[in-house]
Amino acid sequence: MNKEYYVYGAYGIHGELLYIGYGKGDRHKHCNNGMSSNKGLNRYYFTNGEGDCISVEILYEHLSKKEASGIEMNLIKQLKPICNLVGPNSITITLALPTSE
Repeated sequence: MNKEYYVYGAYGIHGELLYIGYGKGDRHKHCNNGMSSNKGLNRYYFTNGEGDCISVEILYEHLSKKEASGIEMNLIKQLKPICNLVGPNSITITLALPTSE
């Protein structure tokens, strides 16, 4: 069985969870270049100064594609990252930085 997949999380400059995904190889690098297929990640990247405004952490590794996909879906449902869209009726979430009072 092929165990080359992993699940990763992308985090914003304030540690907020932006995105959960799975992939293999260099897939996770799409979060940090402004050329992701996820428009929310791109918006965050360009709005917050590009460069290192998004950090990526591998959360689980050495998984089959089926395992990685299942873990990804469970984490998205549980953690509700602000840039993941789930299902056909999903809405786009406007990204805003926390304000201090």
